[in-house]
Amino acid sequence: MCNGIGGALQYRQETSSPLYDIPIYDIPTQLSSAPWTSSNAVLQVLQSQLERIDQSGMSFLDNSTNIDEDKAILRQSVEDLSAALLAGHRDIVNRSDDNNACQMYENAKQLCIPVLRQFANDNEDDLVALENSLKHEYFEGENYAGLYTEMVLVLYRSVTSTVEAGCTT
Repeated sequence: MCNGIGGALQYRQETSSPLYDIPIYDIPTQLSSAPWTSSNAVLQVLQSQLERIDQSGMSFLDNSTNIDEDKAILRQSVEDLSAALLAGHRDIVNRSDDNNACQMYENAKQLCIPVLRQFANDNEDDLVALENSLKHEYFEGENYAGLYTEMVLVLYRSVTSTVEAGCTT
């Protein structure tokens, strides 16, 4: 399922602008309809899959016989499912004034960002979660301080590596 969703999102991004004259970024408009990846049925499946991963992902890894491969599979699944769920809800919110749609988008953010922090990180860096937090404007919850700290560390590392390389601009 994740491969299909990931492929659909990639196709949408690569072809939406030239084929349909729709920019790859979302512009609020009442005139256009949301893409099929934003249908209620698709979003419900994505949400339930992420909830299941949130509930049993660590148990899956604890019982794994090939931890590195299973971590990689779980990471890719969480990244694809989260990207599709968040983009789908954002598409709906950008095309309507429905308060229920806004609440569902907020609920998706509350689910996705912590799951990304838990399963889609390299050496505890949380960069995928941070990127999605910034992209979807989610800065709430108990993990926000950790994301902010990570952002500062990334910026610090970037600056120090640039200075060490002799690049001062």
